Amino acid sequence: MNKFYDFMSVTCSSLVKFLFRVKVDGLENEPAEGGCVVCANHISMWDAAIVGAVLNRQVRFFAKKELFGVPVLKHFMKAMGAFPVDRKSPASAALATRHTIALVGEGEMVGLFPQGTRHAGKNPKDTPIKNGIGQIAYRSEAAVLPICIQTKTWKIGFFRRTYVRIGRPITRDEFNFTEGAKDEYDRAAHIVFDRITDMIKEPNKK
Repeated sequence: MNKFYDFMSVTCSSLVKFLFRVKVDGLENEPAEGGCVVCANHISMWDAAIVGAVLNRQVRFFAKKELFGVPVLKHFMKAMGAFPVDRKSPASAALATRHTIALVGEGEMVGLFPQGTRHAGKNPKDTPIKNGIGQIAYRSEAAVLPICIQTKTWKIGFFRRTYVRIGRPITRDEFNFTEGAKDEYDRAAHIVFDRITDMIKEPNKK
């Protein structure tokens, strides 16, 4: 954990929680150590900052490079250890995948969004997902920590309540990998996302 992250974590985490009125459940499920892949649904450009603010350990996100051009947000992204990815470049995406696997192998927590892009205003259950997390789970052999980000309208807004629910880590054994084929990646991605959407609650049950 670098000094810049330490500083930003102390000064910004509370600010993020305050601005988005964050309520967290399941923090005890965060692994205390070891490599781990953090997966959350994606409803806003602030999701990485929110996840980084609620977890105790540093989370490294790979995010689309355009976000690093957004004033203020880019500072949160850098503070949380994010690294840019050009989604239009297959080479860049492949490099990000290899980098993610390497970081997890070094014992770090790396965050990603199975949907691949933001779906503001939509229930995650009604959105498509990509199988990248399946490949990463197979190649890294790491546990996957599912996180559900929910608001009343599935949109993030200042001073509007944001619920963050952290589920139990999904172990490699639960994926039942055999040879790392595409259909296994697809199945693993759905297992992860089902765990995320299973944490969605009705408005009157939060």
